[in-house]
Amino acid sequence: MKEGRSLERFKFYSLTNEEKHSLLQRIAACLKGKEEIAFAYLHGSFLGEGPFRDIDLAVYINDEGIDTDYFFYEMQLEDSLRQLIPFPIDVRVINRAPLSFKYSVLKNGYLLIENVPNIRVDFEEHTLDRYFDFAPFRKRYFKETFGLEI
Repeated sequence: MKEGRSLERFKFYSLTNEEKHSLLQRIAACLKGKEEIAFAYLHGSFLGEGPFRDIDLAVYINDEGIDTDYFFYEMQLEDSLRQLIPFPIDVRVINRAPLSFKYSVLKNGYLLIENVPNIRVDFEEHTLDRYFDFAPFRKRYFKETFGLEI
């Protein structure tokens, strides 16, 4: 069993665009039914034309006044989605994710569902403002520390 799990990390899957679309519709329907999810982005290799290892989802939890264990929630949602689809899925709650991850999801991701539009707009505005405010310091840090021009 342990060997199978380690091999799963190296397994790649390939679907037609129609199959991907059908799969995304099933995922979106599941996520739309969860009131606690304000919005969700698809990101990662599944968006590309080539093979993928897993399906990456970033979800924002509308947790006003709720003490949420994000790690536990991620695991529960992954299990729930695995009942619908035959592929590995990686869920990350982006409420308190690192700024660079949030920016990457916004820049390269695809908005899959939006249950609460004003929360998404505020999240995007806040993330982009903070990212671009911090960008000059990040650039300087990489140049001085690693000699990299980014």
